[in-house]
Amino acid sequence: MRAYVEQTSGWDDAEQHITADKEFADLPFAVVEEIALLPDAQGRGIGSHLLRGILRAAQRRDVPVRLSVFVNNPAQALYIRLGFEVVRIENPRMSMRWAPDNT
Repeated sequence: MRAYVEQTSGWDDAEQHITADKEFADLPFAVVEEIALLPDAQGRGIGSHLLRGILRAAQRRDVPVRLSVFVNNPAQALYIRLGFEVVRIENPRMSMRWAPDNT
């Protein structure tokens, strides 16, 4: 993720912690704070597998899944394929949400 941050605003550890705390402050809990795959592991279905497991668990519990992704991160295409919708864009991040299917 650091590469995307550096492209948009530059990396600052303290600022990243502040941003993450603010982004997830309104959530009653966090199951997974961050998933990041090394470039060599990307494009192999690992992220899809992990996220599908999270979404199955959320479906069973009937809770939404929220995430934040950098607008220049190509992983957002994966999130859209998995059913996430864009909630808001506040450059350099995009907030997305997936809701369980209650049918």
